[in-house]
Amino acid sequence: MINLLNFNEHKAILEKHIKNKNFSPKINSSDITKWTLGFSEAKLVRILKESAILVLHESKNNAKVIIKLEQLFQAIDFDEIGIAKQKLVIMKRWKK
Repeated sequence: MINLLNFNEHKAILEKHIKNKNFSPKINSSDITKWTLGFSEAKLVRILKESAILVLHESKNNAKVIIKLEQLFQAIDFDEIGIAKQKLVIMKRWKK
């Protein structure tokens, strides 16, 4: 059985990974911790990287990348839906 991290443990891991990323002033580590509580460290890293990639794709100049709430939620959705979509594709292959 895997023990889930409590809020403070989860927040400490999150802060380790967000220290080099620029977030909108409207976002703080406590908010991100609430939204991602129960996620593994690997999943957190994926979501943070994906949100930064989304910002880069949307920005015309890559001078200063600021991750906003929209990109963070898109990355969470992408990670959740992406996994479900992959499972569906695998299931379809096995049915053939």
